[in-house]
Amino acid sequence: MTNEEFERIKAAEKEKLRAQRRLRALQTNARASHRVQQALAQMTTRAAGLLRESAALTERLAEQIARGEARLEVALDAASDAAADAHHEKEQRRARAEALVRQFKAQQMAHSGGAPSSTEKTMGPPADRPDAPASTADEPSVQKTIGRIDASDA
Repeated sequence: MTNEEFERIKAAEKEKLRAQRRLRALQTNARASHRVQQALAQMTTRAAGLLRESAALTERLAEQIARGEARLEVALDAASDAAADAHHEKEQRRARAEALVRQFKAQQMAHSGGAPSSTEKTMGPPADRPDAPASTADEPSVQKTIGRIDASDA
């Protein structure tokens, strides 16, 4: 083998090793790129799943809120109806009471011939004693005790 052949074989071998090194680098880059693409694909599928899940949860929450609002509106309507009914009933009772009082007074006036009845409540001192006080608040009250009464108090 001549020196020229040796150099040519050596140069060919160097070129082959360089090509192998470039191929290994390309393979390493391709594998890294593939891993990145797989990770990106997994992230997008997981993100899409999370978005679907959060959309479903949001929709369920919106339904629950709508049901709650509907219940609240029904309760408020029922409460306002009950309040209106109670007010209306109170007004009816008051009107009936006034009518009964008027009817009672009319019957008393008819029985007594126009003079006020002795059972009618009046303010002020009694008519038979005009000098009597209107109330008995000025009179001394009886002192009430709990327990035994001392001999000195009696």
